[in-house]
Amino acid sequence: LVIGERGEMVLLGARTDGDGFGRMVLGKLRADGTPETSFGAPPGLPGTGFLMRPEGDLLAGLALQSDGRIVVAGQRGNAQRPLRPAPDLVGVVLVERHLADGSLDPTFGTGGETLIDLARLDPPQDGAIDVTLQGGRVMVYGFSTAESQNGLLFARLTSDLIVWRDFEAGSLAGWLNP
Repeated sequence: LVIGERGEMVLLGARTDGDGFGRMVLGKLRADGTPETSFGAPPGLPGTGFLMRPEGDLLAGLALQSDGRIVVAGQRGNAQRPLRPAPDLVGVVLVERHLADGSLDPTFGTGGETLIDLARLDPPQDGAIDVTLQGGRVMVYGFSTAESQNGLLFARLTSDLIVWRDFEAGSLAGWLNP
């Protein structure tokens, strides 16, 4: 849960569907605690104030920018999503930015999301635990696994470059953010 400057609340949680599968939920409440019905709603239609996430994605970090944009971070899941970018990349760090209305921010990464694959394992086993904002930059803390070693991951995203540090291996690297 994060609280905005006007008292609005953005929350991240989970729910289990009737079929037993858990899904992450991103929601927005007004300062008085009622759902923000414009959040996540299709254009021209009423909404519930909550966005159901694709099955399999795990989100752990939540941050609210001063302009109302919402940043979430976690791990790309293993459900098939043919309409999403790079559906074959699972077990990688997932960072998304949403506009204040809940839609993905097209100016962030590719279609509103950035995937970070450290390519240490096949299949990858990387994920974000938390996200924070510092000076307008998105900073992610998480983990990276290679063989039997677990490492700490730190990534700072800029408009065109991701700089990460793997503390276990003691390496520092950067690559272009598509």
